[in-house]
Amino acid sequence: MVNRKSIRKRARIRSRIVEDVRVLNHSVPPVVLTAEVVCCRLQSVLHSIRTSMSTVIVSIEALRRQDADADSDVATILHQHVSDPLSTESERISDLIALIETHGVAAGGRAASQDRSVTGPA
Repeated sequence: MVNRKSIRKRARIRSRIVEDVRVLNHSVPPVVLTAEVVCCRLQSVLHSIRTSMSTVIVSIEALRRQDADADSDVATILHQHVSDPLSTESERISDLIALIETHGVAAGGRAASQDRSVTGPA
């Protein structure tokens, strides 16, 4: 049988948790994602991807110039599985930035004037 003391203790703990959550909800300002903020964040990601891509390309060339069989294999793997996908993602982000700058962002995350019949690769 559960005693009254443990029931009261649980109730106090629950009320503290509820109060903590209420304080947190009111103290954290909501994040407003404007087209400018989204573009800024995407440009930061794009910069990181392009920097990584450049590093991989330099590494590929260094490995190829060493002219060892294993180095050439590693260079091929880096090119196919790192450099090419980074390049593709870089292009997709650039296209997304251009779309947002041109059309803006509507509630729900769609471009404000995006035609639903036209969708790009996911």
